[in-house]
Amino acid sequence: MNNTTTILFQQPSSPINISARIGIAILTLAFVLGFPGNIFVIWSVLCRVKKRSVTCLLVLNLAAADAFVLLSAPLFLRYLAERAWEFGSAACKLVHYLSNVNMYVSIYLICLMSMDRWLAVTRPFVSQRMRTKRSLLFLLLAVWMLAFILSLPMPFYRSNIKIMKNNVSVQLCMPYHWGSVGHRVFQYLFETTFGCLVPFSLISTCYSSVICRLQSAKFQRRGQSSRLILLIIAAFAIFWLPYHIVNIIEVIA
Repeated sequence: MNNTTTILFQQPSSPINISARIGIAILTLAFVLGFPGNIFVIWSVLCRVKKRSVTCLLVLNLAAADAFVLLSAPLFLRYLAERAWEFGSAACKLVHYLSNVNMYVSIYLICLMSMDRWLAVTRPFVSQRMRTKRSLLFLLLAVWMLAFILSLPMPFYRSNIKIMKNNVSVQLCMPYHWGSVGHRVFQYLFETTFGCLVPFSLISTCYSSVICRLQSAKFQRRGQSSRLILLIIAAFAIFWLPYHIVNIIEVIA
């Protein structure tokens, strides 16, 4: 939903088109499965885990960010179903801002997990000294602050715009760059750089170093560990690259 809305808007009485139906199906599935799943993770960590590890706290923050942003799914479902934004300009900017915050929090928490694994394998003694609750809380606060700062361009480039479609006035919550190519290029390159290139480079570097360490050491299950690491990198690329490819298309289009 952060990229340009590509729904074909028809008259209010016309049937919902295919692109809107696909969007509704994906959002409904994400909300029905994702929200209870993340709440279960949060409940498990807070109520069932007595001694919370560093990894456990990272997963807790990741689940909290995902659950929080999924609360906006009903607004987007209504938007897709009605082919119009009915909640005003402030809500339009806010929900997209919070979605962007979730994107950055999720990505940089994965980066922290990667760095944690890298330290544990390559610098075990340094890892033991640094893996304290105090240092972790500082890093988590830094990630959340960084996400809120990096997401600041989003509300400036999102607006509730009134258009006329078949003599019907329709409000759309969509990207708005004041007719400036420079602003459009800045927004999408900014997101691609800090939401993909920087974290993906960091994750790839950390896990490449871990793979080299596993290959050089005599670990019994190094083959399985290497495959798991490659799957983590591949999953990151599969789930995030399409979004940023669309951003790049927006820049060159």
